[in-house]
Amino acid sequence: MSITHQQLDSHLRKIGLTTGDVVFIHSDLRCFGLPEGKQSRHEILSFYFDVLKGIIRETGTIAVPAYFYEYARFGTPFDIDHSPVSASLGSFSQWINSLPGKRRSWNPLQSIAAIGGQAKDLVGEEETLTGYGVTSPWHRLRQLNGKILFLGAPLQSMTFVHYIEQQYGVPHLYFKIYPFPIIKDGKALNCPISAVRYLDFSIQYDLKAYRQELIKRGVLHTTQINGALVELVDAEAAFQIGIDCLIRDPYFFLNSPPKFIAGKIPIDGVTGP
Repeated sequence: MSITHQQLDSHLRKIGLTTGDVVFIHSDLRCFGLPEGKQSRHEILSFYFDVLKGIIRETGTIAVPAYFYEYARFGTPFDIDHSPVSASLGSFSQWINSLPGKRRSWNPLQSIAAIGGQAKDLVGEEETLTGYGVTSPWHRLRQLNGKILFLGAPLQSMTFVHYIEQQYGVPHLYFKIYPFPIIKDGKALNCPISAVRYLDFSIQYDLKAYRQELIKRGVLHTTQINGALVELVDAEAAFQIGIDCLIRDPYFFLNSPPKFIAGKIPIDGVTGP
């Protein structure tokens, strides 16, 4: 099983990818088979990059998750220019982050890497250390009419839902400040603020119902290549539908409501005498 340039190009255009797009990509390229005539890691990753750039052109922008999970798990300092993308995010994300001219945002747990015509506008230049706030790349993705592409990866991997949750204000996330160093050009920055879920209370994400809602409303465009799903959605449409779902049920993105415990945050009771 292999995949050709024409095959990938035609399927991406079919679901709505076009010139000038800002596209954020979750990827698992293994399910498509080897690109025709490509063998090395560089050749394979260049193949996907070249097809994408051929569609969105020079004015378009490719963005990928560039999270550094080791920062929170082990207290490993985050060097914006040199810390690798965590292995679980896949080879394509790691490769994009390694390209000359790429930009990487500054919050280690919600970092993105971007390259292309609007990478500067998406990532920003100021010290944007809040994870999903209104100065974050996730908010800018909406402002730039960006799209989210699932290239072999399932919609379950959609980090954008945490941005939606923060903007709505769900009770199972809280803001956390990390004391570990963040380094840019050899200088330490202020500590980042990240929205994280409580580790107690059996909080597990399940986006199957959200995916069906996106399909029902006609905004999730789907195709298959060699039996593997490829899906595309506008960030703004995903946001508005996500907010609608959370209005109906603040735990909509979870497989069941959290098992909060009376007397413990976030239901620890009154504060007065």
